[in-house]
Amino acid sequence: MTDQKKDLYDILREVVELITPLSEEDKTKTIRWACEQLGINVANFGFTSGIQPETPRDTPSASLAQPATQQSTPKDIKTFITEKSPVSDNHLAATVAYFYQFEAAEKKDAISKDDLVDATRKIGQGGRLKRADQTLVNATNAGYLDNISRGLYRLNSVGENLVVMALPNTDGSARVAKKRKKKTGKVKHTKTKAKK
Repeated sequence: MTDQKKDLYDILREVVELITPLSEEDKTKTIRWACEQLGINVANFGFTSGIQPETPRDTPSASLAQPATQQSTPKDIKTFITEKSPVSDNHLAATVAYFYQFEAAEKKDAISKDDLVDATRKIGQGGRLKRADQTLVNATNAGYLDNISRGLYRLNSVGENLVVMALPNTDGSARVAKKRKKKTGKVKHTKTKAKK
């Protein structure tokens, strides 16, 4: 009965914990085999995170040519970020890291503050981040990125799952949280002069 009360993220955390000790190749095989057992076609997900469906031996390669052509066309960063519609700066940093790691024509294993600033400029939000370097630190503290060297940050599995599974945020919870934060500002104290 307790298993039925687990939400999607509880199950996801358990799956991630189970496969984390495996090698990259075994992680990919495990996820692919699980999808096959569940009858899920990985090619329909619309993202390329290293999981490639195996070509059945009795299937001619011509029948798989169409999906491969669709996946090989990279999206531009503006289209990708618009589709994911990250509300918070931490989510934006994870989305940019995901784009460069999996979607960009010229892939990058890690991003820097310059990549983040360039991405905001390309999506028409050049002044969105006051300090891009601090945004990357905040996204790391939130658990979406790993700091791999001075000024370089790599998307981790939590950040990848956020971008793939949770964005775009359709329930508006991130937007509500942001609005609440703005409303709770400092209280202005006014001094009253005492009459003598």
